[in-house]
Amino acid sequence: MSLLDNTADLAPAWARYNEILVERGEGACLYDVNGRHYLDFTCGIGVTNTGHCHPRVVEAIREQAGLLLHGQANIVYHKPMLQLVESLRAVLPASLDTFFFSNSGAEAIEGAVKLARQVSGRSSIIAFEGGFHGRTAGAMALTSSKGKYRAGHAPLPAGVYTAPYAHCYGCAVAAAAGRDTSAISRAAPLAECCGEPLRRLEHMLHTQIAPEDVAAMVVEPVIGEGGYIVPPASFLQGLRRICDQHGILLIVDEVQTGFGRTGSFFAFEQFGITPDILVIAKGLASGLPLSGIIARREIMGRWRPGSHGGTYGGNAVACAAAVATIGDLPRAGKGAPGSPARRPPPPRSPTLRPRAPPHPLAPKLCPLVPELLDSDARSGIDKDISTQSDRQRRQGARCTRRSVSRRSSPVPASTAGSRCADSPTSSTSPRRPCAAT
Repeated sequence: MSLLDNTADLAPAWARYNEILVERGEGACLYDVNGRHYLDFTCGIGVTNTGHCHPRVVEAIREQAGLLLHGQANIVYHKPMLQLVESLRAVLPASLDTFFFSNSGAEAIEGAVKLARQVSGRSSIIAFEGGFHGRTAGAMALTSSKGKYRAGHAPLPAGVYTAPYAHCYGCAVAAAAGRDTSAISRAAPLAECCGEPLRRLEHMLHTQIAPEDVAAMVVEPVIGEGGYIVPPASFLQGLRRICDQHGILLIVDEVQTGFGRTGSFFAFEQFGITPDILVIAKGLASGLPLSGIIARREIMGRWRPGSHGGTYGGNAVACAAAVATIGDLPRAGKGAPGSPARRPPPPRSPTLRPRAPPHPLAPKLCPLVPELLDSDARSGIDKDISTQSDRQRRQGARCTRRSVSRRSSPVPASTAGSRCADSPTSSTSPRRPCAAT
């Protein structure tokens, strides 16, 4: 009996993209049980930002595993969690100074909504079109990137309203005015929003829901699952203004955009805003399950003891991995001392059709995959999904919207890490370009 025969016993809820049986990973590459290597453009869906099995992260995990595997946060303090707080405070605005740790992005989103509702005494939440915030019931109610996520799960939790996101490439107002929506999209976040999404949001606050009933707005600073959409900075600044005007908390979901994914440590830094509540996960611990809710002390301090919790949140080994991850990212990111010069972008595959010329801010918004940024997507490529080649599947391209292939490479994919070792067992053997390139 083959080990792969056991896949028949796995729940079909996991949509499958290929049948590769992976044995190990190193840098930007995955190796299957037959020794064949793959250039990984999925990055565990935006998780292994430091690359697979980064040596410093692996060493931190090994060391902590020999000391303490788990110390439950209600019962004891442990050093890795407190060290993680210190590491995060070093890369965050001073106002975001109080932390709660969970296991997954969806879990953290649910917690952030609970926090906003309890602290504000209000019940309603506003989310935005195309957003993805998770697939647990509460997070799913905020999600509108794909209809299939909601199919068969109604009724979802009530009190959620969906407002338009600033998707300049598809902006009907700008198109009707004869403006070049492709050019506007390419100029984001520096482009000025036409203001229509904010006008419609304010109209919603006059006609569908009273502002004094809204606890929070939940927004991705750059839409991920919904198509890698970079909005104008004026849109997010407008949300900040409206929230301040009405006493609404602004929750920024950086589950996918955080930890160097957009060129700054967090994407919100590039838009001139600071959230009231920040949600992080994915790249935080280089593959170990860890997420976080971060807020101002006057907000988090009013979250009543016992009203939220979890057995595994802030696990000692995961926190140790996160400390190592954060410590490495400034060295591995854009402009790091001693980092190799960027290679010129390779010729495009004939099966990939760019929606628009390369984004002028590609080096800033997408340092991890500078050659792949098109239109309004930091690593989304317009493609005919019916012509996906075996090469693309080996590179791990994933479809988000019907016409966008999403790629999320680890940091090493922009440097020497995009070359895979000849030997499936040696990390010191001579290197050559991965067969997927």
